[in-house]
Amino acid sequence: MLYDVLYNIDFAIDITASVIGYVAVLVIIGGIIHGLVILVQHLFDPKQFPFTVVRLIVGQYLLLGLEFLIAKDILQSVLQPTISELAQLGILVLIRIVLNFFLEFDLVGKHKFLKHLFRK
Repeated sequence: MLYDVLYNIDFAIDITASVIGYVAVLVIIGGIIHGLVILVQHLFDPKQFPFTVVRLIVGQYLLLGLEFLIAKDILQSVLQPTISELAQLGILVLIRIVLNFFLEFDLVGKHKFLKHLFRK
């Protein structure tokens, strides 16, 4: 009986992790579509070409998608705590940190960010 309960818990965690993974993919695809829509709307107006805006929008969706992927990997590493799973989780966290750093760099502005970073 205890084995059945543990099996059901493992199964529920596995299904939840899969759903979270699909949500992550949908969020990233949604961000790409959102960025493309803005890009196409301003394609023929070179004065207001929103390259930075599109980049920031897609980047924010990527960050949100990576958050979901990290949650999925945490759940999977609970089920199968292998070195491969933990390495994959570490790589995702590292990618998210680097993306967040550069998005913050663009949002705040390069000069203000560097001034704030190296303030004495």
